[in-house]
Amino acid sequence: TTYRTNADSTIEDVVDFFAIHRREGVTEDAFAPVLTVSTVERYDPAKGFDPMTGVSAYDNFDGDLTDRVTVSGAVDPTRVSTLVYTVTDAAGNTATATRQVMPTPTDVAAADESTVWSYLDGGEMPFDYYDEDTVSWTLPGYDDSAWKRAKGPFGELDGQPAEKSGRPVETQLDMKYPAGSDLEGENITNFFFRTTFDLADPGAIDHIWGSLWTDDGAEVYINGVKVLRIGLHDSDMPWTYGSIYDPGAGAYPASINITDPALIASLGLKKTGNVLAVEVWQVKGESDDVYFGFDHLEMSGTNREGLVFTDVPEGSWYYLNVAKAYVRGLFSGMTPTTFAPGKGMTRAMVWMVLARVAGAKLTSGERWYTGARLWAVGNGVSDGTAPDKGVTREQLVTMLYALTGKPDADLAPLDGFKDKDTASAWAKTALCWAIENGMMTGRGGGTLAPKSPVTRAEACTIVVKYIENVMSISN
Repeated sequence: TTYRTNADSTIEDVVDFFAIHRREGVTEDAFAPVLTVSTVERYDPAKGFDPMTGVSAYDNFDGDLTDRVTVSGAVDPTRVSTLVYTVTDAAGNTATATRQVMPTPTDVAAADESTVWSYLDGGEMPFDYYDEDTVSWTLPGYDDSAWKRAKGPFGELDGQPAEKSGRPVETQLDMKYPAGSDLEGENITNFFFRTTFDLADPGAIDHIWGSLWTDDGAEVYINGVKVLRIGLHDSDMPWTYGSIYDPGAGAYPASINITDPALIASLGLKKTGNVLAVEVWQVKGESDDVYFGFDHLEMSGTNREGLVFTDVPEGSWYYLNVAKAYVRGLFSGMTPTTFAPGKGMTRAMVWMVLARVAGAKLTSGERWYTGARLWAVGNGVSDGTAPDKGVTREQLVTMLYALTGKPDADLAPLDGFKDKDTASAWAKTALCWAIENGMMTGRGGGTLAPKSPVTRAEACTIVVKYIENVMSISN
């Protein structure tokens, strides 16, 4: 197994895997398959997680057994989940592995290629080395109003904007000391950059990650705390100089990956006015280029507390589907702590949910559902009448069926239900389509109850199964 081994990597950073086995003279398979599973996976719960992501299995007799790997446990998008992976070869040898799956919704993008920075590129220093205070400029509250302001990435190559090998430059830096200065014509050695960002829930942040390009060296600070030193001589990191202008020669962006709770706590993150600061060095006096650009810096907090609704008990048949629909932003609660899983759905509610499923951008209007109604009518999902009227099970799947373009469906699936004749003639094809795609399984006792009001719990289940089975978006 080949692992990535730079300073910011962990043992889970698997690059590649292969196996060499000696078979000559070996007739008995005495070894379990090699099961490769990362121990921790973070994911955006709004996008879902495929449990087979990054999983592989290989046996010295049976070869690739990845398609025989079984997974036990469910991915709960509201908390950390544990999955157990098992694979058994033809000889009965079994391998197991455990993975923690951590739902980590992004709180904020603190920086990206569109970020506007305050910066110094004229050789000025925002501190006095003789005072031994070299970090005040990285702290919130520092006055950078006299600094220049521009959007990155920044750079210069031999007096010109430094776009080369696919790395763009939005703002050209002044690389030489200006005329009339004591160091006129010599390379400026230090460049300083600051930007601010806000957080919705700073106390929940438990993961900070990102990447930046720099030439030559840099130090990165968050609220005055140094979180990265790259391309510089010191006792903590060896010389790692690499020109960003030639990615084909092996250059790579510097990465930030912080999960240590103590380090994150030391950053003093707050709701407004956090500071991301970067000092860039020209470490080679004869260098003819300088570059700085942040690809991204993101912060997120892992959901750990479970679903907030007190009336959706864990272990209920609808728990996971309510959780999935809630974290995707398709449904909200009736109150901050209640979901009302047994309550019915109105037509206006369904229009709004389906518009969210489709990712529609809704216009505002006189009513909270005006935009959703216009979308539903415009896309052939509904005629837009009777917004306060309740919706039946067959009506909901018929609207989803229309949203999908009314694909062909076999009528045979209805034969398995005792009350198939109670279904409306106009809804039978949609019901069969829903059954075929695992969106409906009946209400028990061999009944489908097509004309019964659809509950919020049932609606969550039908919509989530539509996303997973019809739209093919992982759970």
